[in-house]
Amino acid sequence: MSTDSLNFPPQDSRPLSSVQSIPRRYMGRESWQEALRPWLHELSEGDRRGLLMANDLLCTGSAASLGIVLTGGTGIFSLLAIWSVLMMGALYAANQYSLEPHDERSIGKGIAAVSVGTMTLAWSTSNSATLPALVTAGCLIFLFMIGSRRGWTWLFSCRATRRRVLLLCNGPEAREALSEIRRHPLSGMRALGMVTERGQASGAPLSLLGEPGQLPLLANAWKADSIMAGPSAIQSSNWQQKLTPNEETFDLPGLFERLSYRIPVRHVDERWFVEQFTWKRGIGYRIAKRFVDIGFSLFGLLISVTLLPIVAIANLLDDRGPLFYSQERTGLHGKTFRVYKLRTMRVDAEKHGAVWAQKNDPRVTRLGNFLRRTRLDELPQLWNVLNGDMSLVGPRPERPQFVMELEQQIPFYQRRHLVPPGVTGWAQVRFPYGSSVQDSEEKLKFDLYYAKHRSMVFDLLILLRTISVVLNKTGSR
Repeated sequence: MSTDSLNFPPQDSRPLSSVQSIPRRYMGRESWQEALRPWLHELSEGDRRGLLMANDLLCTGSAASLGIVLTGGTGIFSLLAIWSVLMMGALYAANQYSLEPHDERSIGKGIAAVSVGTMTLAWSTSNSATLPALVTAGCLIFLFMIGSRRGWTWLFSCRATRRRVLLLCNGPEAREALSEIRRHPLSGMRALGMVTERGQASGAPLSLLGEPGQLPLLANAWKADSIMAGPSAIQSSNWQQKLTPNEETFDLPGLFERLSYRIPVRHVDERWFVEQFTWKRGIGYRIAKRFVDIGFSLFGLLISVTLLPIVAIANLLDDRGPLFYSQERTGLHGKTFRVYKLRTMRVDAEKHGAVWAQKNDPRVTRLGNFLRRTRLDELPQLWNVLNGDMSLVGPRPERPQFVMELEQQIPFYQRRHLVPPGVTGWAQVRFPYGSSVQDSEEKLKFDLYYAKHRSMVFDLLILLRTISVVLNKTGSR
């Protein structure tokens, strides 16, 4: 989306005083596309993601049925049901239900992986006669899905059907908001321009349309559907009282939550945490989460027992150091505990003190590099899950030395310790491995979102996304 194409008034123009200052295109031009706007505006971000899921399910079912008809395959309806479920899971794990531009290569890889898996299942169950139908269905699914998704992309991001948003914020806040909107074109948002005091408009990527006192006139004249208010506007004006009920209003943290599932820690305050957060969860969630933790950790530890002899032999052939190592980490409510892992670095890796791990870290052994890429070094942490120091899903526990540093430099960093730490987490599946204060701040945005919205369904979706991260070997260091 290019702001140059919107033909905004120049930033040094006089404050808006009448609707005659508005470009003619906003003065009532109607088209068939405009007729779609009321329907599309009723769709929340969740509704849009749900439509994409329904589209993919319909494409899978119809393409598979057509494959049966074209090849004469029979008796594979149970396989088709399994195929559909696996397809949805693979696409979710590949992050193809976000409102960012779709990656057709990732979609193709997901379809290919699920197709091969389904064909293998058919062959193993003596259903190999249906393989032509499955191959045909796989090709049709790709064509149907790519074509239909391009249609949804056009519909959601078409200029005439997008929601018109006024940014009631200063220059730096407008820059962040516009960047977030541009990264998620399928959200259907279009930033019209910025409303703020003239002295606060410096460095903004959008044109200044007027001042906060003119907001009702601006919203009506520019046909704004939504008002996004930055922290500076919320603290300094009573703008909400001046609007009609027709305009949706939300704040900058709400924009980040809706589009990218994170919370911008630099734009929230203590009051926001008091009003927005529910740190405690019901007894049902806590019991279910603990049962899942125990079940998964016991299963994982059984697998570990079978793998450890092989890893031990490889360790002897590599550098003959200890197989395991433990390290102090900060957990729930700031309490420290010892986390257990398979050793991946040289024995003298921290002889000069604790330092951030780096990508392609020279301290990592040859075996350690393999263990990190496959995440096998994390298996002993399942013991921490079993004894209750950690959970399967939650913010990754950090070392106390780094926690002290990060709490001084990142606002609200200590809030991540209000939920149990995890082996994997929302930050781990959404952000690459971090090795700096800046990376830790980005991860905190996802950790706080998880803490606010955590549930059993969310936990299971994170575990599903973790499978994709492990298989693609992303985020290793």
